Amino acid sequence: MTYPEAGAPPLPVLPPPWSVRPLSPEDAGMVADWMSTPHVASAWDQAWPRQRWADELARQVAGDHSLPCVACYDGRPLAYLEIYRVVRDRLAAHYLAGSHDLGVHVAIGDPADVGRGLGSALLRAVADGLLAAEPECEQVVAEPNVVNLASQRAFRNAGFRPAGEVVFPHKKAALLIRSRVDEAADVVGIGFGPANLALAVALAEQTGVTARFLERQDGFAWHRDMLLDGATVQVSFLKDLVTMRNPTSEFGFLSYLAAKDRLAEFINHKTLFPSRVEFNDYMCWVASRFAARVDYGAEVVSVRPVAGTSGIDEVEVVTRLGRRLRCRDLVIATGLRPVLPAWVEPSDRVWHSDELLSRLEKVDVEPRRVVVLGAGQSAAEVVEYVHRRYPHAEVCAVFGRYGYSPADDSPFANRVFDPAAVDTFYGAPDEVKDRVLGYHRNTNYSVVDLELIQELYRRGYQELVTGERRLKVLNLSTADKVRALPDGVVVDVVSLATGERSELEADFLVCATGYREADVFGLLGELGEYCVRDDRGRPVVDRDYRVRTVPGVSCRIYLQGPTEHSHGISSGLLSTVAVRAGEIARSIVDGSVAREPVVAGS
Repeated sequence: MTYPEAGAPPLPVLPPPWSVRPLSPEDAGMVADWMSTPHVASAWDQAWPRQRWADELARQVAGDHSLPCVACYDGRPLAYLEIYRVVRDRLAAHYLAGSHDLGVHVAIGDPADVGRGLGSALLRAVADGLLAAEPECEQVVAEPNVVNLASQRAFRNAGFRPAGEVVFPHKKAALLIRSRVDEAADVVGIGFGPANLALAVALAEQTGVTARFLERQDGFAWHRDMLLDGATVQVSFLKDLVTMRNPTSEFGFLSYLAAKDRLAEFINHKTLFPSRVEFNDYMCWVASRFAARVDYGAEVVSVRPVAGTSGIDEVEVVTRLGRRLRCRDLVIATGLRPVLPAWVEPSDRVWHSDELLSRLEKVDVEPRRVVVLGAGQSAAEVVEYVHRRYPHAEVCAVFGRYGYSPADDSPFANRVFDPAAVDTFYGAPDEVKDRVLGYHRNTNYSVVDLELIQELYRRGYQELVTGERRLKVLNLSTADKVRALPDGVVVDVVSLATGERSELEADFLVCATGYREADVFGLLGELGEYCVRDDRGRPVVDRDYRVRTVPGVSCRIYLQGPTEHSHGISSGLLSTVAVRAGEIARSIVDGSVAREPVVAGS
């Protein structure tokens, strides 16, 4: 029997770090080795010699029933996959199969890769990739042996739902189905940086709440290209993901140090401010504990309102690969976006400081001159790092101030970052809020740690003494044009004091020109029309960080980050991340008590 309406199984579209390629008879040795390992042989019963596998792969490749593949992680072969067309398989007789349904078999080859969560992550990526590769496919199915509980658990963690049991001559199988629109959770978080990571921890301490997080990056990363040697975090380690909310949590920075067997050494270090590299490693450590709840490489492209019996009571979130999830509580924490001057066109020689380390890794010849535009902490850190990394390069700092301005890190000023300050700010009149934000911008915006300012000045002065000037500060200046050269760029610099123009030839222009909040309403799309805005077009946000909506909307939208206008200067910072996450989690749980659980496909 033929099915002209359905072609051969497609190759799934996988996001990094995953990749997949079809197998050929030349790969028979690798497959035979994998199938002979005890953990695979017991489940598959196909510990065949190499030649038999060569024949089997050739048979599959020549037909239109199944497609044998190898799935790779970071380029390393990890698992054997069979993608098959269900209507051409015996499984089709055991459930109501669609003409384009696809099935998947998987076997992780190396026993060392079993039990690390890679199976669930791979299965989720494969299911997403098949639905993206074939828009007509409404379901991806699997039928692991009922005695293989580990395999069933991996499929369920990947979003497959149980749909009964199937009896074959050689096994009794659990039928598991992943539909295009049947995944649901109580909470969906868009973004999985520190803010939603803290929320994942807070929700994990609650019972009866399911959460799923979507992150467009291929893994957890916190300013990965600014993890500079010697750079420290600018808040106390006690302002970690949990301690200000729950000092006894197992996910605190001190628990991380104990797990890494560095607690005594850190105490001897006598500092409140860990290195940025260490604090990033701490957050990665926490994130690894929630890997089964996060989809990396999942860029959200739309958010849609879903009408129910009482109005808009659910939200459907759609990723670029076509995956759809429904929820009743949506938490947006998409972070900040780098900002370049309007006259800058990014290139291999002109880029934002947010890309620093990745760009410098590709530099194989020491630059002669690097121009750094900006006067804030990132700009000063770039100047210091490039000056230190390239001992013969000239580094030109260009900014409009007379000098770097120090951050106000004094105890009284730091009270603006206290949790109690959020209550005070939220209840203040708008004109007072504007005044407070103006007063305290020098705690966070376009300012630099005094210690770093002093270090840069020390270097500059030492170069005056020796006559070997490499660090040059072009203050009271700006740049307004950059032109490409065959082996560099020309930056036009203008003196704000005299209007005099000069040209700087350089290997690179690094723009440390700040960040902007993500466009919340652009992401929400049609759902944004149901959100209440103030007279400046900003979302009206309640004290629990919930966006206020028009009557008839019972689903809830929470914001982590773009709420400075309502909650104060700490809204997008680590300072209050633990307390803020706890407040959102409590609001979600309290508001869910009287609600029915979300039902897949409802």
